[in-house]
Amino acid sequence: MLKRFTKYVTQSVAGMIGISVYVLADTFFISV
Repeated sequence: MLKRFTKYVTQSVAGMIGISVYVLADTFFISV
């Protein structure tokens, strides 16, 4: 149970980081 929860949290955090990095890169390339 705990392992499944940890995996879900890890995927959520990784997804949020990926989205934020993508948005930052998108904004950077648009401004350049």
